[in-house]
Amino acid sequence: MSVGSFVAARNIPLAVIACVIPLARHTAQAAARTAAEDEAAQRTALPEGSGVNQWMVIALAIFLAISMGLFSPRLEADMTLPSGAVAFMQQHDLHGNLLNDYDWGSYLIWHIEPRSKLFIDGRCETVYPDNIINNYIQFYFNFVQAGRVLRGYPHDLILIPPEAPAYHLLENSPEWKLVYRDRTAVLFVRANSAAARIPGVPVEGVSPKTSYFP
Repeated sequence: MSVGSFVAARNIPLAVIACVIPLARHTAQAAARTAAEDEAAQRTALPEGSGVNQWMVIALAIFLAISMGLFSPRLEADMTLPSGAVAFMQQHDLHGNLLNDYDWGSYLIWHIEPRSKLFIDGRCETVYPDNIINNYIQFYFNFVQAGRVLRGYPHDLILIPPEAPAYHLLENSPEWKLVYRDRTAVLFVRANSAAARIPGVPVEGVSPKTSYFP
């Protein structure tokens, strides 16, 4: 299990579970020996402690839990998420095969599946074969085979960051049309689809400064 945690970060929880069992046993034995030694060395009674410090610690713990959103049903994400683009998709009932940014996979699974199917997500090699991962890399970085990836799969929508190298490929392709954009995400649809005829596209959206999951 420990070796597996170095192979892939997702194995770290399994390594922790496997290692904590023997560690807990030996820690308990060491603590028992230390307690016995301390009891033998110190026979004087300890002074009665005050309850004030405990209450201060409890109050501080509650304050930190509330201020950090521990009791919130949403968690602040450590990356910007395409919440504006997802809201646009839901508003206009856009769904289908989505060629998506790798880092947004979990967020999109939560919000748009099962009506839409993603091209890739963070489970990476545990779910997707090597050729899918390689095809995603070819497309995202606009490498030589990027056009082949676009033509080789039945994509209905494409959702990527505006700074992705693939944006330039899509921008210059007559087969794809930009329908939504903000500072976090751009959404393309097939130029011959009904979604391409939504009035007022491309819509200039507003991306929140802070993203939350889910």
